[in-house]
Amino acid sequence: VDYNLEMSKLITLNSTSKDSLLNDIFNEEILVYEDIQASKIWVNWNGKEFIIKPKSMSSDQLNLVDLAIQKYYNPAINYFNSLDERVRGLMSKKWFFCFEYFPDNSPANIEYQKTPKNNLVLTNIWKSGKYECKIDELEEYSRLLDVECLPVIFQGKLSESMKEGIKYFLNTSESDLEYVFGEQSFSFFFYKILNPNSENSFLMNDGEFQKNVQKIVIRVNDKDTTFEV
Repeated sequence: VDYNLEMSKLITLNSTSKDSLLNDIFNEEILVYEDIQASKIWVNWNGKEFIIKPKSMSSDQLNLVDLAIQKYYNPAINYFNSLDERVRGLMSKKWFFCFEYFPDNSPANIEYQKTPKNNLVLTNIWKSGKYECKIDELEEYSRLLDVECLPVIFQGKLSESMKEGIKYFLNTSESDLEYVFGEQSFSFFFYKILNPNSENSFLMNDGEFQKNVQKIVIRVNDKDTTFEV
């Protein structure tokens, strides 16, 4: 199944969510992934050089003075400049590739136990003025660029037990959740509901689940709506 990862309306799911919203999630093909918190960069190969924009597509591109003064992005630009001609030739000159960039294992004040491959996670692609990318394409370009891909927890249709687990979470108070699950984290709960065989969450060691994950994101196939929990 292809999941369109274009930017769309974002709706937060909680105990007051209408049944119609849950029906979209419970009855359709969905993609669920962990929200990664690092430093966003937007990268384009224009045929002559790499253009890098920090934070958003509306930002000015980094110039040589920026790179010389702050050095924060130097590992990323050095990596892109090391890509061979074959890889560069397969990158559309009209696209910007969106990455979460990890200068270390504690970006955005969230401590991960590992850094991603070559310090980059490919999360989206900007095409012709909009986000129009599919998960299979993200995986393909992640392999090409030798970086990590958006960390998918689940894709497909939810089973009845998964639906019940999500309903339980949404309708249980924070204090009651702490009582039931003790020190187990938000990410542990959803990984175990949606991917019971998982041994750890993204960029964590075996048996460890990221305690600082603030949300998981749910995209519904062929819908212009994205949900967060």
